[in-house]
Order: sequence, then C-alpha cells, then structure tokens
Amino acid sequence: MDNAVQNTRASIEKEDRHFFDQIPSSLGEVDLRELFRKLWRRKGIIFSTTVFVTILTTIIIFQMVKLYTSSANVLIEPREANVVNLEAVLSGLGGDTETIQSEIEVLKSRQLINKVVGKLKLDRNPEFNVSLRPKGSFGEYLNPINYIPEEWLNALRGDMANEGFSEEDLQIQERAKVIDEVLDKIEVSIKGRSRVISISFTSESPKLAALAPNTLADFYIVEQLEAKFEATKRASKWLQKRVTKLRNKVQDSERAVEVFRKESGLLAGFLGTLTSQQVSELNTQLILARTARAEADARLLQVKELISSVGGG
Repeated sequence: MDNAVQNTRASIEKEDRHFFDQIPSSLGEVDLRELFRKLWRRKGIIFSTTVFVTILTTIIIFQMVKLYTSSANVLIEPREANVVNLEAVLSGLGGDTETIQSEIEVLKSRQLINKVVGKLKLDRNPEFNVSLRPKGSFGEYLNPINYIPEEWLNALRGDMANEGFSEEDLQIQERAKVIDEVLDKIEVSIKGRSRVISISFTSESPKLAALAPNTLADFYIVEQLEAKFEATKRASKWLQKRVTKLRNKVQDSERAVEVFRKESGLLAGFLGTLTSQQVSELNTQLILARTARAEADARLLQVKELISSVGGG
C-alpha cells in the first residue's frame, strides 16, 4: 500500500515538473514568433524609415559647416587729464563698470560695425549677405523659413515692400541686414573683474574669424584717438583765445601805467604827485596780467605738443 502511494506521488510530482517546465518554453516560442511576424509584416516601413534616416543624417552631416571663433582684447586704462585743467575735456576713461559697459556698447555700435563691413567687404560675402547665397541647395529645402511667404517675413521683420524704393534705399536696407548678420557673429564682454574687453567673432572662414575682431578693435582705438584729438583741438582754440585776451590785457595795463606816469609828471627818480600806493597797485595788476599770460602760454604749448604727438602717432 505504501509503495503504491509513493509511486503515485512520485508520478504526480514528475508530471507537475514537466508541465511547469513546458509553460515558459511554450510561451516564449509563441511570443518570439508573433513578434517576428509583426515585424515582418512591417518590414517595408522599417526598411524605408531606416534608409530615410540614414540618408538624411548623411546629408545633414555634409551640409554642416565648420565654424571658427577668434578673439581680440582691448584694455581700458584710466588716465588723468594731462593737458589743461578743463572739466573732462581731455580726461581719460575711468575703470569703473559703467564706463567699461559703455565702451562695450560703443564697440557693438552699428557705426563701427559698418566700418568693419566696408573694410573687409563683408557685404560681398554670402555668409553675411543673404541675397548672395546660392539657391536650390538641399539645405534650403530643409529650412522651414523658406516656405514662409516673403510678404509675411517682411511684415515680421518690419520691412516694407521693395516697391517704391530707389536703388540707394535698397542698398541701405541690404547694408543694414549685413550689419545685423555681423552683429549676430560678434560677442563683446568683460573678462572677469578686469578692465579688459574681449571681442569674439565667429565665421566659416578661419582667416576672417581672426581678422574681424582685430579690425573692430583697430577702428575702436582710432575712433578714441580721433575723439581725443578733436577735444584737444577745441581746448587749443579756447586757450588761444584766452592767451590773446590776456595779452591784450597786459598791453592795456602797460599803456595805462605809461599814461598815468606821463599825466602825473612821474620822472625817473621822482614820484611827483603819484603816491607809492598807486604805483604799487598798478605794478601788481601788471604782474598778475603777465603771470596769467605766461600760464596760458605754457598751457597752449602743452596742447600743441599733445596735438603733434597724437597726429604723428
């Protein structure tokens, strides 16, 4: 009896193990076959998508352009007035943050950028002049902006239609767009907490990337020198008028002394009716006038020397 029960139990356990062993294998085979069938039914879509993505990626890679960035540095040095004591006429730039930030805005001004455009002929470069870029390239077709009507783009940019504009007006508009393109490639910033301004420029051309920031820095320095030179010239004119006025005053004082001496009967060695106090006052006025004239002459000489040094540099 016991043997029969043991044999039955062993048989049941064997069948159970066989059943559970078969379940995962059977389910696994069904899932894989079903998955394979689904993929096979969509093989056309999968293949087409793979080919399209591969081709698109390849085209985009070939369409990508290498960009080069170069920088130039400009040091803003605080300088003291060294010509005449005129309020801020010839004073140098300060080193405070507000002053440096102001110089950054000057460097990014359209006036300076326009000079760079003219110097480097960027208006003839398709990278900056959109109208010169080739049409019909694959990259143009991929750009969604090209599918927007031109009238809409003009309205968004705030531009007016070209109709009714002269050739000169159209050239001015084109130049303005080129300046905008150049400004997008320029970055001007302060280096840390220093008084150094960094000018960075990004371009498809490594030569242009190195040339543009240095050209902008050169124009900035020249403009600063021209501003100083004009201020010095104005100070020189003011001093010349001042010297002339003081010279006339000295001459008038000298004539007044001579007239007073003659009218008072003052002879050499005698005071006559002229009191010593009157003589002292006249001499004091004469000395003051001569001193003022000498000081003005010295300042004028300094101005002329500075003009010569700036003009020669």
